[in-house]
Amino acid sequence: MKRLSLFLFILILQLTTYDLRLTYAETATLAGAEKTFMEGRYEKAAEETKGLIDARSNRRDELYYLKGLSELKINRFKEAREDFESIISKFSGSKRNFDAHLGIGDAYFLEGNTGEALKNYNGILNKFPNNKNLTAVYYRLGNCYGKTGLADKANECFEKVKRARLSFESRMPPEYKMTQALPPKAKGEKGNFSIQAGYFKSRRNADRLSRKLSAKGYEARVEISIDSRETFYRTKVGRYKSRYEAESAASALKKAGYSTRVCADDVCQ
Repeated sequence: MKRLSLFLFILILQLTTYDLRLTYAETATLAGAEKTFMEGRYEKAAEETKGLIDARSNRRDELYYLKGLSELKINRFKEAREDFESIISKFSGSKRNFDAHLGIGDAYFLEGNTGEALKNYNGILNKFPNNKNLTAVYYRLGNCYGKTGLADKANECFEKVKRARLSFESRMPPEYKMTQALPPKAKGEKGNFSIQAGYFKSRRNADRLSRKLSAKGYEARVEISIDSRETFYRTKVGRYKSRYEAESAASALKKAGYSTRVCADDVCQ
């Protein structure tokens, strides 16, 4: 009996250890997919997350979210909505629930369906009235109202965003500039251009790259980007009046070994 009890204890311990190893492996793989996404390889990120979802990972809400973001980046809006809807229907208690609703609205906005986007964004205000990330919703609403000619409503939303930004920036070091992660503008719209040389979750890493570029003579800086509930740090270079100038400078940086993306009005493509 004692031997049997000991055997069962060892078996349970082995199974528990295996489960912990499996969870770690899944986490590491999710981290790999996140890295792929942050490198701008969105189609590959969509493939990796789909494989993990099909493998029944126990972090499928995060995987659906990352897959949805990847689909948005490559203009597969219907697929993105399906991914975000999966979070809402299958993982009602997930911390990504708010983000999923936001993603659905973004998919409609980017697709050009402003009416459905407005409906979804306003729905978020009703469903999550006390959420601390409503600034992102108000900015999107401002864009939608602007496109439909409702200037007063648009300005009202942008004023709320402005107040939130000022409150946030008052708590940050003066050398940091806050930027909002926003839906990209329509093609052809003019703006101020810059180059993103790095995109990090860690401010320390962004600072390190900024100092390295500054030492080489580049006009480098760090900007804070708020995407729904998460904070990222972008290492940016230069300020250019045209996309052509920015792309020429980005080409030189790329030859020097940096992964670059041209940004228009703080929106990086």
